[in-house]
Amino acid sequence: MPPTSSPLSLTGFRIAAGTFMCLAYVALWLPVGLGADLSGLGEIVSVPFLPAAVRIIGFLLIGLWIIPFLLIAFGILTFSGAIAYPGLTTTGLVVLGLIVASAGPVAMALVTRLASLSRDVIDLGWRDLSLLCAVCAAGNALSYSAGLVIVGASRPSASLAPAIFLGDFMGGLIVLGLAALLLRGLVVRRKT
Repeated sequence: MPPTSSPLSLTGFRIAAGTFMCLAYVALWLPVGLGADLSGLGEIVSVPFLPAAVRIIGFLLIGLWIIPFLLIAFGILTFSGAIAYPGLTTTGLVVLGLIVASAGPVAMALVTRLASLSRDVIDLGWRDLSLLCAVCAAGNALSYSAGLVIVGASRPSASLAPAIFLGDFMGGLIVLGLAALLLRGLVVRRKT
C-alpha cells in the first residue's frame, strides 16, 4: 500500500510508482512490437499481452493516477516509432492515447467501487483478480477499437476487440496471479 503519512510522501510515491509502471509498460511492450502478429489480423496482438498487467498493477497501486503515466508510455511508444499510425495527426495520436490510457483504469475504478473490491493484491481472491483482469481487458479492447474509429486511423476488423480482450485478460491474469502467489508466500513466511 502507498504511504499515507504526508501528502508529499503520497505524491512522491505516486510519481515513483507511475514512472516505474510507465517504464515497465514500454519494456514489456517492445518485444510485442518487434514482430508479434500472432493473431493473423494484420494488427499487433499478442496472446498473452503482458503489458496489460501494468495497467492493473498501476491502478491497484496508485488508482486513476496511472492514467497520465499510461499516456506517457503511449507517447513514448508512438513517437519513437515502436507503434505506427500512418496518416494520423498529432492531435489524433493524443486523443487515441487518452482514450486507450483511461478506459481500463476507469472501468476498474467503477467495478472496485460497485463491487467493494479491495485494491490490495493480497486481499484479492482469484475471482476478484479475474474480474479486474476481465474489466480492464474489456475496457481496453473496446476503447482501442472505438478510438481507432473516432480518430479516423482505420476501421478495425471485427475480430480485433476479442483478440485484444483475450490477450489482455491472459497477460493480466498470468502476471497478477504470479504476483499474488509471490506476495502471499512472502506474507506467510513473514508470519512464521
